[in-house]
Amino acid sequence: MTTDIRFTCLRAAALLLAAACAPALAQTWPAKPVTLVAVFAAGGPVDMVARIVAKGLGEQLGQQVVVENRVGAGGTVGAGSVARANADGYTVLLVNSGHTAAEALYKGRGYDLAKDFAPVSLIGTSPNWLLVNPKQNAFASLQEMTAFAAAHPGKLTYASGGSGGLTHLSSELMKAQKGLDIVHVPYKGNSPAFTDLLAGRVDMIFDQPISSEAFVRSGQLKPLAVTSRNRMPGYPDVPTMAEAGFPGFVVDVWYGLAFRAGTPPAVVSSLNAALEKVLASPDIKSRLTAAGVTPAHSTPAAFEGRIKDDTARWRGIIERSGITAQ
Repeated sequence: MTTDIRFTCLRAAALLLAAACAPALAQTWPAKPVTLVAVFAAGGPVDMVARIVAKGLGEQLGQQVVVENRVGAGGTVGAGSVARANADGYTVLLVNSGHTAAEALYKGRGYDLAKDFAPVSLIGTSPNWLLVNPKQNAFASLQEMTAFAAAHPGKLTYASGGSGGLTHLSSELMKAQKGLDIVHVPYKGNSPAFTDLLAGRVDMIFDQPISSEAFVRSGQLKPLAVTSRNRMPGYPDVPTMAEAGFPGFVVDVWYGLAFRAGTPPAVVSSLNAALEKVLASPDIKSRLTAAGVTPAHSTPAAFEGRIKDDTARWRGIIERSGITAQ
């Protein structure tokens, strides 16, 4: 028997053995604690969602789900660690919408989001809203701000928490849709960006309500529009971007779960079913809603489609605008 034939036979045998073992693995999974990798630091939205979901999954699965924060390079450090983990169902990624932008931003990340992961399900979505300082810019509406920006190229500025983030990309999408010239002012994090917005040194920012609602409630900032498909229940007077003159403009920050590619499909299905029960829990719904996230379960195929669509959209914006990671 030649070496090539022997290798082919051994590979076929290994695949048959893996297929035969998959049902048994699914029946015993999880037999030990599961690690849930959150790719940003403790206390932020990704970490909050991870810890809420981990608690619920632990109760459903009968095994502890341990959140581990692996931060760096726009979430690619944590994602890379999951891509290199064993495909046995004991390491899962809290994947978020920022990972789709990272596909075009971080060339040396060492993995391919579409090929190296097995999507499990969406967890939920959260809109951004476009905020201005009403003392600095007394725009009555987004239409009024858009008209001003068109008439005064380069006059207005927008802040972001860093180049390549969704706050940055949302602004570039807005600019591209209307051909606006609004100057980007990047910061190292959202905190200094808000300091300057509140001080009137920059004109606007896209941000999640969870981290900026207190400024809106106090009257320090004013939302001109939300990026979701529908208006926010707590702010029925704030229009969507589409209603305010930007057709089709929908940008949801989303969260989901994904294993390394090659994880047995039965294990993926088991986690998907457990997550569906978790997201149906009134307690979990309440906690996610309080964190600014609308729970939304999905099939693995639907979640995979969302990942692919967002990756293509942000790649186009990044390449067209010449955006690079900082």
